[in-house]
Amino acid sequence: MSTKDHFDLEKWLAYLEQSHPLSIELGLDRIREVGERGRLFQFPFPVVTVAGTNGKGSTVSALSKLLREAGLNVGTYTSPHLLRFNERIQINGECVSDAEICQAFRYIEALRINTSLTFFEFTTLAAFYIFRHSAHALDIVILEVGLGGRLDAVNVIDPSLAIVTSIGYDHQEYLGDTLEAIAFEKSGIFRPKIPILLSKKAKISTLLERALILGNPLVVEGEHFDYEQSKSRWRYGNKVFKLPRFYLPPTSVSLAMAAYTLLGENHFSLPPLCEVIDAFANVMMVGRYQQVEVDGIKVIFDVGHNEDASHWLTNQLRSLNLQGKIIAVWASLSDKALSAIVAPMKQMVSTWCIGELVGVKRAASTQMLQAVLREQGIEDILAHASIEAAFTSAQRIAKAGDSIVIFGSFYTVSQVLEKFPGQNKTFQDNGLFCCDVTRQAS
Repeated sequence: MSTKDHFDLEKWLAYLEQSHPLSIELGLDRIREVGERGRLFQFPFPVVTVAGTNGKGSTVSALSKLLREAGLNVGTYTSPHLLRFNERIQINGECVSDAEICQAFRYIEALRINTSLTFFEFTTLAAFYIFRHSAHALDIVILEVGLGGRLDAVNVIDPSLAIVTSIGYDHQEYLGDTLEAIAFEKSGIFRPKIPILLSKKAKISTLLERALILGNPLVVEGEHFDYEQSKSRWRYGNKVFKLPRFYLPPTSVSLAMAAYTLLGENHFSLPPLCEVIDAFANVMMVGRYQQVEVDGIKVIFDVGHNEDASHWLTNQLRSLNLQGKIIAVWASLSDKALSAIVAPMKQMVSTWCIGELVGVKRAASTQMLQAVLREQGIEDILAHASIEAAFTSAQRIAKAGDSIVIFGSFYTVSQVLEKFPGQNKTFQDNGLFCCDVTRQAS
């Protein structure tokens, strides 16, 4: 009997973190070899694969919400997690248990024999095992690509529908340093003839060319469907739907509704969209432009960690017409384009409270963060040893009417959320929750 037979989830995750020489090593050979050995890629239901620079997780969550409202059994696989690994693998909006994950890990460990797997490859295979052996008869699975698309572990599965949420600059060391190169990598999730759903920000030449070669029907935001935010209505072809008030990224909601429509046309007999659309009413997502008010101070959590995400967050803050000061609580990973993250926000932020991400190997040091801010001409900086201390500092200087914005990384939001009292931290329902609109109103 192996000692790992008695591992709890914490021990398994620690083991997987150090079991492969590289934390990221793109390629499908290793995962394909192990997965085919266990016949883990034979799903008897449709699969939706979601790729993109930003907006993947919120699109997965929004689509899952609609499909479950329609009565389907839905499995979802997303990454990274904020507080608990279990968030990554959910069935019908509920995180799978430690016991289920450990059982899947034991199976993959025995199955791999001497094949070394990265953390993400191993956990992706475990998710596939859980979906195949779920006590629920799953009707559909939605998979979020981890990095890129073409060589990402998720791409061993042939999807029935592919979604690209956006194309922007991130992970250039793996995907290339032009939008065309990045788009080509993400188009790797396409399969011949399957429908492809694109946002406006995913219309890049190399991606469109790939779809043409494969004969993919394209359904494009702004052409075949669109969301009119000023009128709170969504159009698909000649049909128009009125939307309830919601707090999710509009593009994610729009893509989810288009995907629901396509799945209803090609795979399922679904209720009309108008019968399930109220599932979005007053819904917010943990860590994605999530707002809460404490003692008259608005606190906003956002996991945005690249230039496009920072521009989006800046535009959202402008739309709030905030009257008080904005205090940023910022930390990021050292391999990110730090100046590009800061630049969109610098005109809006009065004070920057910065600190290192504790226990994160790739974390930018406090000194590195401070140097980036200085290079941008920013002087009002409160530097701390940890992001938790930075948030405490922001709370201390904030007054009623001010706003505190925590952003820069999933880790940044995670480490502050862990210490934030009384905040909704549940990741049931894929991180979605119904917010108190009287407190959230701007």
